[in-house]
Amino acid sequence: EVPELRARLVRARGMSGADHAGPAPAWLATAAHALQSMLRKRYAEARGLYEEALAAAGPEAERDAAFRSLFAVAHYNLGCAYALLSDGRETTAAPSRPVAAADAVARRDRAFAHLARSLELGFGDARSLAADRDLEPLRGDGRWAGLVAGGK
Repeated sequence: EVPELRARLVRARGMSGADHAGPAPAWLATAAHALQSMLRKRYAEARGLYEEALAAAGPEAERDAAFRSLFAVAHYNLGCAYALLSDGRETTAAPSRPVAAADAVARRDRAFAHLARSLELGFGDARSLAADRDLEPLRGDGRWAGLVAGGK
């Protein structure tokens, strides 16, 4: 997936492949691995990789228009991972495990923060949020309506 992501970045910046001959940034490879983990439903692994990628990229990269959509997706998927982890789902291969109430609240807090950031960066809309089953653990939270309203 890294070559595909790199090609998207090259197009977004209006460069030819030759203009960007260097290797993809390390954080981009980490984000690609995080996406693979989400697709494989390895939520705890994806959370760690997305956190690592966002920290490595830093706020400067997040403000770069060429990377904006990638960061929006990263924050959205990180929000989904935290939502699922708040419900005890580490992966789909293992049954849900009980999560301490304080841990569940902290994970939901992180989920809402990352989902709000994804919307700020232009990801999705209210319909996307409403249809995403990964966000089911958040729907009973009083903040849900505000998040969905922010996606309109």
